[in-house]
Amino acid sequence: MNARQPVGYFGPTSSPCADAERWEDEQEAAQAMREVAERQAPLIVLQRLQAMKQPADWSKDCICTGKLWAPFEILDAAMESGDDATLSEVAELLTSPHAAKLHQVLATWFGQKHALDIYHEEVVQAHAHV
Repeated sequence: MNARQPVGYFGPTSSPCADAERWEDEQEAAQAMREVAERQAPLIVLQRLQAMKQPADWSKDCICTGKLWAPFEILDAAMESGDDATLSEVAELLTSPHAAKLHQVLATWFGQKHALDIYHEEVVQAHAHV
């Protein structure tokens, strides 16, 4: 049994049978709402993501779950959770020819940020194989 009280539960009355029946009705209604939400929420998110027209839209909050989420945050959360479908699609996208410019800008940014460490590791590895 769900320990969380459904919205609208006002506590017991003088009739335990009526309370139990009302509780079960509220639980069924809450479950039905969860099922509808589980079907509709992905469609709502997809609609919001498809509405993005500019690259800057990826950093704008567009989905509320009690917290505002930007598409970048959704992608990051899905990847961090290890969602197989997301990881597979991102890997396919990032290995496509369309990702060449992204590879270059990432290499430039990361290479400059960690230049000495990367170079040192490369030199150490090269000497280890000699």
